[in-house]
Amino acid sequence: MIRTIRLTLATMMVVALLILPFGAGENPRVEAAGTATVFVSPASSTPYRGDLFMVEIRASTGSQVVDVVGVYLDFDPTFLQIVDEFGNPASQVIPGLGGQAGWFTFANAVDNSLGTIDYVVATLGAGTSGDFKVCGLRFKALDRAGTTTLAFHRSLPRETDLLYSGNDPPSVLGNALEGQVTVRAGVSNIELAVSSSSPTINQLLSCTATVLGGAGEPLGGVPIQFTVSGAHPQSATATTNPQGRAAWGYTASSPGADLIVASAEGIDSNAVAVTWVNPAASTFDLTHQAGWNLISLPLVTSPTPSEVFPGLGHGWHLYAWDAVQGKYLSSSQMEAVKTGEGYWLKTPQNGVLTITGTLNKQPLTIPLHPGWNMVGLPSMDPVTWSSPRVLYQEETFTLDQAAAAGLLSSHIYRWTGSSYEDVHFVSGWFHPGYGYWVRSWVECLLWMIP
Repeated sequence: MIRTIRLTLATMMVVALLILPFGAGENPRVEAAGTATVFVSPASSTPYRGDLFMVEIRASTGSQVVDVVGVYLDFDPTFLQIVDEFGNPASQVIPGLGGQAGWFTFANAVDNSLGTIDYVVATLGAGTSGDFKVCGLRFKALDRAGTTTLAFHRSLPRETDLLYSGNDPPSVLGNALEGQVTVRAGVSNIELAVSSSSPTINQLLSCTATVLGGAGEPLGGVPIQFTVSGAHPQSATATTNPQGRAAWGYTASSPGADLIVASAEGIDSNAVAVTWVNPAASTFDLTHQAGWNLISLPLVTSPTPSEVFPGLGHGWHLYAWDAVQGKYLSSSQMEAVKTGEGYWLKTPQNGVLTITGTLNKQPLTIPLHPGWNMVGLPSMDPVTWSSPRVLYQEETFTLDQAAAAGLLSSHIYRWTGSSYEDVHFVSGWFHPGYGYWVRSWVECLLWMIP
């Protein structure tokens, strides 16, 4: 567009030179190209959700004259919308230079679905210089809270530029400074809770922040910053759900004390202190028979297969199922043995293998991929068919609900040593030490609750 305006302006200038008298005065001072700045004013805005607020696009050129101004601004339409004085969506911005005598508007268009603003004006007159308003923008802050930018587009075909036709080349724009808008939800209070004050190392510590407004109402869509200081410093961001809750978790590989705080919009939650401790050792007797056994590990153990199964290489064989690639992996191809996954173990005789490890105290989510998946129960205690949950697109389902919704098959199988048994219709229980075949139709998470 700006290239088209330049050509149009050149044509207009030829006409102007034919009709305007020479010697009417000295030509405006020509400065080096790239000295002018276009910027958003104010540079930072902090409206609440639903607020209408104004910003201006301004230019500062010093003594450099400009006679064409092209502004192409991008904004995030999930945060903001250009509106009229009544708050209704608008298709144009408020003219600045384009509303002054002698200035012509070539483009004034807003696309609220794409988040674009195109505003181009030019004059055949003497132009303007100094610090001036280009146009005004009336925004409405939408329901999404967080920080977004108002950025000038600087490449063709939407090239922001300031021009003076007396220069060669005519561009005099040096800087285009973007603006920042932080849409606030109106946070009044943040309550932080953790799943344990003395978590064991290598286990997930769940942190939940509940965000409330001034009237005590839960606020959804609020970005929450979780900050951990102490022995295991780190931070992460999560967004509250419609119930005003944001969840995050972390693990630690060594003992030590941490202090956890959740923050949003300058408000800090209560600080929660936790102390990570070494877990107590537990054992599980894994009964196996000669031949193939579909097993799993109910304890968190060494990740090295040969340390867990000392018979490997001496008549024992271990295989994992790679659901993504659709093939088996031998023990030498595995990265690690993990709780929550199923394995084929072949042994030459009946026996009992004592597994040493630590209890998995937190719910474990197991990724399920379209097709067959081998999983295991990450718990020392059996659970009923109704206990596991399926997480899909931020919704939670029981196994029966997931099957009815077409997320996975209602038939989950375990190997008895001679045939497959359908868990749902035979026992209705998941037992520690067994592996299970689950057929999923979508990418989802199986939440095994120990």
